[in-house]
Amino acid sequence: MIARFIRLRAVRHLGVVAAGRVFAGLAGVVGIRLFTELAPPEVYGEATLVLGVMLLGTHLFIAPVTEAQLRLYPAERDAGRGADFLRVVTQLALGGGLVLAFCAAGAQLLGAGKGLVSEGAGLALILAGYALFTALRSVGLNYLNTERKQFQQTAWETCESIALIIWGGRCYGFRRILFR
Repeated sequence: MIARFIRLRAVRHLGVVAAGRVFAGLAGVVGIRLFTELAPPEVYGEATLVLGVMLLGTHLFIAPVTEAQLRLYPAERDAGRGADFLRVVTQLALGGGLVLAFCAAGAQLLGAGKGLVSEGAGLALILAGYALFTALRSVGLNYLNTERKQFQQTAWETCESIALIIWGGRCYGFRRILFR
């Protein structure tokens, strides 16, 4: 009886998490389709370069902190220091996010000033905001993961995917209308 209950619970969790992952993956495909359909072809290379630099920066400045969080949080929580540990991890991740934000914004403004990229201050602000958001997002999702709150984690990631599709479609759609 208990084994059946555990099996049903595991299947339910697996189904919810798998459905969320499949939906997030499909949302990514839709987002790429929107980008390739609505964005002007001349920005593909620039967008790919910016995305690559942001991913590299995220892995250099934020990921080491959040990986340590995954490894160390359960022991700190069990010792009664979970809240303090999360505060320190959040501060360190935001510090890494600030470094990435300054690097990304500075590179974007420098590139725009030299005519190497098409967008200037507006995109620099978006990149800086993205860096800080990524830091907080990573800490939040890792917290949900270590607390075994996969339903909330999946809901967060699914809502985030939907928001990115809507935001990306609106941005590219407006850009296409404005810059014909």
